[in-house]
Amino acid sequence: MDFSKYNNDKENICLKITQVQDVAQKLGMTERSIQLNNAWQRLQDDHFNLVVVGMFSRGKSTFVDALLGRRILPTSKKPTTAVISKIIYGDIPKYVLHFKDNTVADKVLSEDEFRSLTAPKSVDKNDKQQVQETLKQQDELDKISEAEIAYPLVLCKNGVDLVDTPGMNDVNKTRIELTYQYLHQADAVIMLLAADQMLSISEVEFLKERILSRQIKDVFYIINRKDALSGPEEEAKVIAFAQKNLKEIIPMELIKDLRIFLLSSYQALLFRRQVNGEELTAKQIAKIPDEFSVTGFPEFEDSLSDFLIREKGQSKLDVYRSQVIKHIDEMIIEINDTLSLLDHSLDEIIKKVRKLEPEFNQARIKSGQIVKDMKMNLERYTSYIMGQCQIAGDDMFAAACATVDNYQSDLDSTRIKAEINETVSQQQKKFIDGMIKYQGTVLQGELTKAQKKLQEMWQNIDAQYRTSLNLPKVSDSSIIHIIATPQNLISEDRGTIGSYAIGSSLGALLAGAVLPALAIGAIAAWCFGAFDNKTERIKQNIKKQLIEQVPKIVDKMQKNVLNLYRTQSEELASVIHNAIEARISTLETALNQALQEKQNQEYEQEQRKKFLKENCQLITKIKNDL
Repeated sequence: MDFSKYNNDKENICLKITQVQDVAQKLGMTERSIQLNNAWQRLQDDHFNLVVVGMFSRGKSTFVDALLGRRILPTSKKPTTAVISKIIYGDIPKYVLHFKDNTVADKVLSEDEFRSLTAPKSVDKNDKQQVQETLKQQDELDKISEAEIAYPLVLCKNGVDLVDTPGMNDVNKTRIELTYQYLHQADAVIMLLAADQMLSISEVEFLKERILSRQIKDVFYIINRKDALSGPEEEAKVIAFAQKNLKEIIPMELIKDLRIFLLSSYQALLFRRQVNGEELTAKQIAKIPDEFSVTGFPEFEDSLSDFLIREKGQSKLDVYRSQVIKHIDEMIIEINDTLSLLDHSLDEIIKKVRKLEPEFNQARIKSGQIVKDMKMNLERYTSYIMGQCQIAGDDMFAAACATVDNYQSDLDSTRIKAEINETVSQQQKKFIDGMIKYQGTVLQGELTKAQKKLQEMWQNIDAQYRTSLNLPKVSDSSIIHIIATPQNLISEDRGTIGSYAIGSSLGALLAGAVLPALAIGAIAAWCFGAFDNKTERIKQNIKKQLIEQVPKIVDKMQKNVLNLYRTQSEELASVIHNAIEARISTLETALNQALQEKQNQEYEQEQRKKFLKENCQLITKIKNDL
């Protein structure tokens, strides 16, 4: 993949940002300089995130290794991926575990230790020792947020981060939620299917519920195990089957961009390992194709490269270009304002400053009231959220009881708890998905109302400011930017609330809201498969425990949901407050600088004008170059 043009364009924009920042510093535009530096840093750190998803045994890890050109991830026919594995560039290979608890220090692993980090194997549920060991192993894995692998790989050096996820048919919900958390951060999702077992019910549900319903549009569908097919005729049938069935699932507007590729990840990995000079067994060498094109990887990589560089890459760069141009336009206005102010006498400027000071103070009071009103409006929605939590709790309890009533297997505590947890987890996810959408709509609605009020207020202030000082009028679009430096809560390119910022992490929202161990008695000694009165008593005992435990789960879930909602509300209020404060401060600074210029450097006025005009010409040229 050739990223040279993208990297050159990126470096050029970084250079332009630096040049404009230098001008801002020379002109004493401190806040502007900070904003430009932040933009430069974000662009420098910007990466392409590719998230690989798929069922167990679809060859996700082998696919990632083939894309990278060497064996990095553990692979097996059985479930292996126990945690999110994020592969980034590093001059020296390094394996680091990050934990969900931020107070726990990161742990550096050896390569062998990382390869042993696999999902627990299936065990005999009648063997208590195996069950206990598996539960202990899983508890340790559940504490891990992600494994970060740094490696000197060409693809990663070009700013591509690869994320290998647990299987989406994993019975462990904690691992599944890790996958969901990364989907909204992805520049592209790569979904692995298998040529010999394609589009199962679970795969179709995952595609509908977790990708398409979330408006994730950029998806590459990889049909793996091309080498398992008999030849071109069977390959054509597999591709036709995938196209037909995916078109029945995918919205019409996305079908034209349907990206389907038939690959052999195993052969591609062997081919590249041999090219890299690795020692392979005779059996492995025998499976290496004569031409790399046979694996299907060249066509896929060309398409992925074109997407990342031409579509996604240019889209990213255009956002930064527009931000720089916006800064330049505003700086030109500020420079011209200062030039106009310098034509006033010292007495005039002092008089105008004194007249505008109360206007600025009043603007701060008004904006503070707008923010306060918005927070009060947002708080009113908490009663509805609490009510929805209680309804969700009733649904969880009813579903859990139904699971107990319908349970027909051996009354094994681990098995029945797993089934009840599965049921409760599904109800929780349904509730959280709905709550994410609801909170996003509420926050976006209040943001829009507050922004409208602030812009109306700002138009009046700006009109008074410019009229009072005989400054030229400017268009609203070039001066009114209430949300000027948004935080993560606000989408930088659109000024809207990103759904991933509002509760996308189910792990955080459901922290502590899990079903504890069920005490169902020493049943193994007398009842495996025998259902009599004792069985019914056991079930009634479990229901009594659910009556005690489900409300605790609901209380914890409600607390987490409300805490996150209030945190997001506070962050939104802070964003608005900081933005309007920065705007007022900009006007105050311009006035004070002009006053200082008049007081201290009246005799250098012409030189100052020349200096300002030269810098205005400089940044105008930078804008034209962009």
